[in-house]
Amino acid sequence: MRRFLTYILCLCFSAVLSQEKQTSSSYIDINYFKGNIALHNNDILHLIKGHPEGLILSWNKKTFGYNDWEQRYNYPDYGVSFTYQNFKKRHFRK
Repeated sequence: MRRFLTYILCLCFSAVLSQEKQTSSSYIDINYFKGNIALHNNDILHLIKGHPEGLILSWNKKTFGYNDWEQRYNYPDYGVSFTYQNFKKRHFRK
């Protein structure tokens, strides 16, 4: 398995390095986050079982002012995001 992953990584890096030098206007962003739940009601403390965590996976495209609207809206980035969040709440069964 380790050898297979090494081959895959080498293939990915060689494909990236073999490309011509061009500035890409799109990028993929992956963010992992973990946090705390603020104390707001003592009656629900028994429901909190851990720190909430999640993942944001997004694809964005930069603009450089080639079109009029890009300059008008101050060169925005636009794209699509997928968000997963686990609140680590307790599940009750009857």
